[in-house]
Amino acid sequence: MQEKKLYAFNGMEIVVRDGSYFVRHDAGAHQVCWREDQISEEEVEQIRSGKAGRYAVFLALQKRIISSGEDPYKSNWIPTHSIEPTATTPPIKDSALHFFLDLWCSLCRAF
Repeated sequence: MQEKKLYAFNGMEIVVRDGSYFVRHDAGAHQVCWREDQISEEEVEQIRSGKAGRYAVFLALQKRIISSGEDPYKSNWIPTHSIEPTATTPPIKDSALHFFLDLWCSLCRAF
């Protein structure tokens, strides 16, 4: 099983493994909760497009996790290395913490 890192941004990374795409991220608001969740090729492009695309993908992903009966705040992946930015990582304009806090707060208001 070989994987390749395609994209990294603010503690999130996208990898491709056996032809499938996965996003790895810390889903915890107040504690570390590492997740690896499968996403589509279209969602990879949305994430790469910028803040609005990342927000839309993570909102849809959160809803998919909940509708499948999983706990979105339960870790399902443990990093074997630290997630570091790559040479292709765009300049950081907003912090990952603020992005995820905004996302989770929006989700809490939605339910």
